Amino acid sequence: MKISCCIFDLDGTLLTSEKHISDTDRATLKALSETGVKIIIATGRSVHQVKEYIEELGISAPIITFNGALISNPTTGEIIMKKTFPEKAVRSLEKILKDDGLNYFFYTSNRIYYARDCDYSEYQKYYNTTLPDHQKIPLYHISEISEAEYNDVLVIALNNDPGVLPGLKTKVKGAENFSFLDSGSNVIDILPRGTAKGEAIKKLASHFAISLSETVAFGDSQNDETMFEAAGFSVAMGNAYSSLKEKADFITKTNDECGITHALKILLDR
Repeated sequence: MKISCCIFDLDGTLLTSEKHISDTDRATLKALSETGVKIIIATGRSVHQVKEYIEELGISAPIITFNGALISNPTTGEIIMKKTFPEKAVRSLEKILKDDGLNYFFYTSNRIYYARDCDYSEYQKYYNTTLPDHQKIPLYHISEISEAEYNDVLVIALNNDPGVLPGLKTKVKGAENFSFLDSGSNVIDILPRGTAKGEAIKKLASHFAISLSETVAFGDSQNDETMFEAAGFSVAMGNAYSSLKEKADFITKTNDECGITHALKILLDR
């Protein structure tokens, strides 16, 4: 099987339950990269939240962040694709979120803004204490956002039970212009319509002049479904959602059992 590019989700896929890359998988990916295969991270996280893993793997290729809203190369600063909300939409949605007392975050190109202290914001604050300065997440209270940054919002995230979604959608004017994505662990991402990891993969394949038939996508969650639809071959982790496993070409071991290495050994022998 010819493989030119491998795309990896982070949480639940490349990362173990302890949020680390296993020694085995790290060695596998570094060896694969040395053969010329492009290693791409595709995550719902922001660029700032993947810096440590990029450095750990020595990745120099572009990465897909914000569930496909941004394709960029942190090493060179090149932006291949960027999708943001219209300012009017951000302000309108913010009023609804405030009125409903929801825990919301604005993800911009350079910062993450949180509206209220909640489990997710407290975790990010704690996580920053474990990182060196150059890897710290730029986390600020929403009161510090500038007028200009309302034009640079890529994702609006909620740290709430997904049960709030139906009611929220009925209140949002022009809800059909947004994509609502359950990213797991009580995190809901609101994205500009048409934003998806799968669309980002297509854009990258075109950018590199790589056939989609030579791409392999690895994932575990619902936000990875569009990746599986776009890639030439799809691998679901053993810990993946049942609905995702049904769409996969191959089901590997779990993220705690070096499932990535297990799958690649089989695929590269085909």
